[in-house]
Amino acid sequence: MRKHNRHTNWLLFIIIVLGIILGLKYINSKVTPIMMITAKEECNKLSTIIINDAIKKQIVDGISFDKLFIITYEQGQIATIDFDSVMVNKVLSTITQTIQANLKYIEQGNVEMLELSSNVLAHYNQDKLKQGIIYEVPLGISYNNTFLSNLSPKVPVRINLIGSIDSGINTKVTNYGINNALIEVYVDVSVNMQTILPFQSDVSTVKMSVPLALKLIRGQVPEYYANGDNGPTISLPIN
Repeated sequence: MRKHNRHTNWLLFIIIVLGIILGLKYINSKVTPIMMITAKEECNKLSTIIINDAIKKQIVDGISFDKLFIITYEQGQIATIDFDSVMVNKVLSTITQTIQANLKYIEQGNVEMLELSSNVLAHYNQDKLKQGIIYEVPLGISYNNTFLSNLSPKVPVRINLIGSIDSGINTKVTNYGINNALIEVYVDVSVNMQTILPFQSDVSTVKMSVPLALKLIRGQVPEYYANGDNGPTISLPIN
């Protein structure tokens, strides 16, 4: 009888071990990729919020077009428009440092240290953020069933900033009316983020181009203007 029980116990043990191995294999091959996609989307969403807020903060603090560029005139008309390298570098440095600091605070769970606008993270679980958890992915998400997803265990998602943050100024000039130009100034930001799950991690790059300022440059009113598919555009200053 004891020998029979011993064989039964060993058989149960082997079945349990095999079940665990097969379960882990299934999770790794089927569930994890789907969970990672969701986790990366949440990481990108949070990074986008932090980047946008850092740039908006510069706008609120009074960064204007005239501070970013040096405009020279000849005979009362605009001759050249150049970057003010000192001011541009100062703005980019402040934006980059703010983004980096906030991402590190999120990573470490230092919510009280975040330099963000009020309520920008209101829809996030503050208690989880204090643990460095930005989101929880339901383990049953792969079944595409809301009921099973709500009942299944949740896997914590964390982020990690990798390397430095790259930022730069980009401009776009478009014709605006007659002899006018609309200059738009953008901040290009690139951040390398590592999305971390308990059993896997992946690296992705978040790239954004956020408007910083715009200005309408007014030129001389032309003596003659023609703009059509069949004719050239001629612009002569009034003497």
